[in-house]
Amino acid sequence: KLQFLYFIGSYVKNMSVADFDTFVNEKVKPWVANSEFDEGVKEAAAAYLKGFEAQKVFIEKAISMKKPGDEKMQELLNDTTKQLEAVGSAHSKNSRNSTSKYTQTLEEGAMALAWVTVPTPVGHVTETISAAMFYGNKVLQEAKEKEPTHVAWVKEFKSVLESLIEYIKEHHKAGVSWGSVSGGAAEEEETSAPTGGNSVQAYDEFLKSVEAVKTTTIDTHADLSEMAATLSDAFGAQRAFLAAVETHSKPSDDIFMECLGPQCKLMEEMTSAGEKLKKNRDLDLYVKTFEEAAQLITWVSVPTCVGQVKEMSAQVLFYANKIGMANKGDDKVKTWGDNIKAMLKELEQYVIQEHKQGLMWGNGDKLKPSDIAEVKRTKVAAPEQQSALFAELSKGTDISKGLKKVDDSQKTHKNRTGEAKPVDLDELEKKKAAAAPRAGPRGFPTGDEKLALEGKKWVCEYQVGTRLEMKKLEIEVDKSHAVYIYGCQFAFIKIIGKVNSITLDKCRKTQVQFESCIGSLECTSVEGTEVQVTGKVPSVSIDKSTEVMLYLSRESTDAEINTSASTCLNVTVPGKTDEDDTIELNIPEQFVSHIKGNKISTTPMDHAG
Repeated sequence: KLQFLYFIGSYVKNMSVADFDTFVNEKVKPWVANSEFDEGVKEAAAAYLKGFEAQKVFIEKAISMKKPGDEKMQELLNDTTKQLEAVGSAHSKNSRNSTSKYTQTLEEGAMALAWVTVPTPVGHVTETISAAMFYGNKVLQEAKEKEPTHVAWVKEFKSVLESLIEYIKEHHKAGVSWGSVSGGAAEEEETSAPTGGNSVQAYDEFLKSVEAVKTTTIDTHADLSEMAATLSDAFGAQRAFLAAVETHSKPSDDIFMECLGPQCKLMEEMTSAGEKLKKNRDLDLYVKTFEEAAQLITWVSVPTCVGQVKEMSAQVLFYANKIGMANKGDDKVKTWGDNIKAMLKELEQYVIQEHKQGLMWGNGDKLKPSDIAEVKRTKVAAPEQQSALFAELSKGTDISKGLKKVDDSQKTHKNRTGEAKPVDLDELEKKKAAAAPRAGPRGFPTGDEKLALEGKKWVCEYQVGTRLEMKKLEIEVDKSHAVYIYGCQFAFIKIIGKVNSITLDKCRKTQVQFESCIGSLECTSVEGTEVQVTGKVPSVSIDKSTEVMLYLSRESTDAEINTSASTCLNVTVPGKTDEDDTIELNIPEQFVSHIKGNKISTTPMDHAG
């Protein structure tokens, strides 16, 4: 039986090489033969053929060895890289000729060769075809009547790349299919994380989407390398935690929190990495996206795992969508945004499949910190390495042009401290207690917590949780009560019953859910706050606040919303029917005013496109 399985495995691997050989002989070579009508085109097409032949050698090696480390990977890709450079060189020499659009098409299309470096190769080649045909379609229009053979040449080129997609779907849909045998000097870097059972293997599939986010982030903004690597490390630490959960039973709450120590530490590192970039306004939305994404790992700490993932995902998408809107037409940003969305979807599907009712514990001894494998930290590569290498090659002969200089203060490997230290429970508790006051310098008050009914007013003050564990409160009210919420951070407050009025003042990362309000809901100087009404509220006022998400019930869609000196305000309302998706609406932040006689007329600014 083992011999039979080995035979089948060898057969599949050999078919991978044989089918690629067929692709080169039946698709690439005939097209190259038809590319001799111009010297520049001929040179670029010849580089394509050599590139695919080098890729065949790469695939032969890949299926017979474990995936190597970055340095060895670059060595394996060296011949492919040279041909990418050759295509760029051919276009540079041809840029002033009448066939420059032809070689521009080929230069854009050459990025298809980089499919072996990404976890989602089908999507990568599909996007490459779109980029190449931007110029290819111009060739088609110009050659339609004058040069019908050139029209056929462009269509044949597109067919070559589409055939590559079919090959990838058949043999490497989730990325290059590496073998299981060490390849001498090209051995895979060892990791201390255990293989794990089915649940962990499913998590490994999710981690591919995290890796895609990291890669495209570094490719889009080198300054975000540390945040991208920290997010990857956080999910890596969670993977080690889940592997231990599979074979152990649930410990006491104190020990459980200690077991989450490595993940807590990485969440803190994400905040620190973000603080370094706060002064860069161009990266502000990216920083907030990653800070919210780091909170995705908190799903392991709550019984309603799926709800937590959906809630955190909404926060991530809030900023990611803003980035997309501000960078329409930027293919790199679009790819980054698509990868963010794919990561969120993959995590949600994983949690639904494996931990829908909370963490699925094993039957062994109670979990303790020493049971969790130590995971190697990511070494952040410079932007010209790994996938970014291929992106830069498409620029031409001098691939070093345009690369961002990174000084020592930005290099993660020179600034990271205290890696892989053992978790100290007392120290962890201190950090947990200090998590909320850390925001004090940013203008959020701290003090002694309070929850009391004073006359007819409920006073809820300084209720502070952490990014990992929200402080949860319930307040039972009647219609004569007012609720005043002040100085709360990382808190979830549920107001039960009909209330007279609700005020939130100087709160951060606070969630409030209430049934109905007779008067008004007021938010003053709040940040990153969500408020949901399940019944009726007639009026909402938001002043000097940022990042407020208001969820209205169908009954409250006629509420009057007054805003002033506030930014990033969103309202979510029900769809047409209860089965339809909810609709998210942005409250305008910019306005246009016109003087008409002795009066001013002001309307929201209309952003074209």
